[in-house]
Parts: sequence; C-alpha cells; structure tokens
Amino acid sequence: MKEFRAWDPITKIVVADVTSSATSSAATKFLAKVIKELPFAIKSIQVDGGSEFMKDFETECANQKIEPFVLSPSRPQ
Repeated sequence: MKEFRAWDPITKIVVADVTSSATSSAATKFLAKVIKELPFAIKSIQVDGGSEFMKDFETECANQKIEPFVLSPSRPQ
C-alpha cells in the first residue's frame, strides 16, 4: 500500500489517496486528483526522489506546466 498526500502550506488544504502500489502511473493519477480537487492552479510540486515520481509523472507535470522540485535524500525540510 502507498499513501499519496498533497498539502498546500498556505491554505492547509490536504488531498490524499491510497493505492495498491507506488508506481509512476499511480502518482500520475493522484496528480490528476490533486489538480481536480484544489481550487487553484498548481505552479510547482515538491516530491521525494522516489521512482514513482519519474517517467509518467514527470511527463504529466510538463504537460500541466507544473515544476517538480525533488527533495535531496534524507532532507524533508
């Protein structure tokens, strides 16, 4: 099981979902859910360096003009 969670630090809105696996396509589906549920446009997104945030996810971020920022390992600050 993999939990995806998006949190906006300004509005404190949280969007979350659970999937059976941590895949790039699952992350891409979650991104679509986030885009649909948030009441504002997303300009950037911060992700960890997991493989689920590569390939399909990166392509969809580019299509949506969302800039992904990848956190350094062991540095969630």
